[in-house]
Amino acid sequence: MPKTENKLPRARGENIVSRRVQDELIIYDKARDVATCLNSFAADVWDRCDGHSSPAAIAQALSQSRPEPVDERAVWLAVNRLSRAKLLEEPIKIPPSVPGGANRRELLRQLGLGAAAAVPVVLSVKSPAAAQSASCVPLNGFCNSVADCCPTTPRPVVCSGGTCVMSD
Repeated sequence: MPKTENKLPRARGENIVSRRVQDELIIYDKARDVATCLNSFAADVWDRCDGHSSPAAIAQALSQSRPEPVDERAVWLAVNRLSRAKLLEEPIKIPPSVPGGANRRELLRQLGLGAAAAVPVVLSVKSPAAAQSASCVPLNGFCNSVADCCPTTPRPVVCSGGTCVMSD
């Protein structure tokens, strides 16, 4: 692949909390209240975004630890997705010299269906504000305490036997 003048990708560390869950990596951005889930391939790329390794070097390192060789275009796509999810120190763009690099569908077509495991998946979800996440259990719904149940009028609601019911 042709050399680019892009900066080398560096994973963000500030205000980031990450946890591995089976083959995926969940990253929570405390500054933006955004949770992002990376599949194993995208997580492996993110782990190697040290600010010193190019996408070509990352692809070479991943090729040594995976059963199939890793195409540099897949790494570029992962870096692009991580950049768009604001998980890198600085934005990184795929250079035009990387054919099919910006398009996941095109990359899958070019690499073949067998390479699907080496295609990054990066999904982000904005966390709700505290007021938005507050919800209550309706009448006859499951509860753990009276605080779970939605208030009603004219009679109060209680949690009895694990169910929200009107008090007698």
